[in-house]
Amino acid sequence: MHSALLRAAAALLAACATIHPATLAAQSVRDSAGARVVTNTRPTWSAAQRLRLSSRPTLVIGDRAGDPYEFTAISGAFFLSDGRILVADGGSNELRMFSANGTHVQSFGRRGDGPGEFRRLHSVQRLAGDTIAVLHEMSSLSRFTSGGTYLSRTNELTSGMIKPGAVIKSVQLALNGSARLVISMPWDPPTQGAGVEFDARALHEVVSGTAAATRSLGELPVMRASANADGASKPWLGAEAVYASDGSRFCRGYGTSYTLTCYTAAGVTTLIIRRAWQPPNVSRQQFVQFTDAWLSRWSKATGAARDDARREQLDMPYFKTLPAFSALLLDRVGRLWARTPASIDAAVAGSLNDYAIGASLWSVFDARGVWLGDVTMPARFSPLDVGADYVLGVMRDDDGVQTVVRYSLGAV
Repeated sequence: MHSALLRAAAALLAACATIHPATLAAQSVRDSAGARVVTNTRPTWSAAQRLRLSSRPTLVIGDRAGDPYEFTAISGAFFLSDGRILVADGGSNELRMFSANGTHVQSFGRRGDGPGEFRRLHSVQRLAGDTIAVLHEMSSLSRFTSGGTYLSRTNELTSGMIKPGAVIKSVQLALNGSARLVISMPWDPPTQGAGVEFDARALHEVVSGTAAATRSLGELPVMRASANADGASKPWLGAEAVYASDGSRFCRGYGTSYTLTCYTAAGVTTLIIRRAWQPPNVSRQQFVQFTDAWLSRWSKATGAARDDARREQLDMPYFKTLPAFSALLLDRVGRLWARTPASIDAAVAGSLNDYAIGASLWSVFDARGVWLGDVTMPARFSPLDVGADYVLGVMRDDDGVQTVVRYSLGAV
């Protein structure tokens, strides 16, 4: 349960555009305590404005021989201002730099506990001035220059051991300067009796510099759970909190409703986006398909043992509706992208927030919170960096081999 949460754990206001009068009927807008609240009823792109990816990648990194081009677990990739591409490989705990044409330039970072080293590299973000931020060991955040020079490290201490009464702290996002979004969750969240579904909650704080300089966002839901005799469990296909940041701002959503909230890097709410949405039902057939995909990926049992494992899996509890979204991404021109979940995607590692096994659908909202339309991404592709005319991300082939690929992005 907790590993799923901590895993689920990149110019929204600066790029405000004028809304054409024809779009006004598609949303209502109001202000609430200084925040803009936009309720969308339908997408607003015209047929000529709809975006799609090119049919083939325009760049592939990872199709050459040599260690720098072999990736084990890509945990982030983005363009720097000069066109170079930074790729974080969680398998080797390395940060690898490539030229704009995909040629390896340098590598830095490595496995270890010293400055500029990582035991477990989770994700990487691009901050102001092309500063590279690395989230690792659940609660640690290291920063590097765009040239690979180590700058600093912060660590959020976990109170107590991993046992009843402990509070688990994790860094969800890096923000410009020394700021970061930290969430703190009890290892054993309170429940309301066996069989009762509930939202596990965690304290969200924007921490700047020292831990004494914080702004609390309050205790917010992070995971849909269910109480049992032993405490709490996480049934399959439940909602989990998702986050996105570009350094100067961040957005958050929890998919029991289609509501996305965006904040400044100081933690001030500026925008609340809502969208018309009906929770999609999860049929028994879909759960069976998910189960078979899960066992195919993770079970080594055969014969009668495999049949027993399948029956046991099919008897497990699961949520009967899917959440509103399963991933978020802030692009380079201020748009917010939200991925529509599919039950089969949880077969990757147990969470809907992992990469999409099939083609994925992303709803796109502009800087003012207006729902522009939807964009389809290829199967087994995870977008990591989106610009005005490109999408950079990770592609996985039938054997699970990973490459970094760039697609062109343009109107139909």
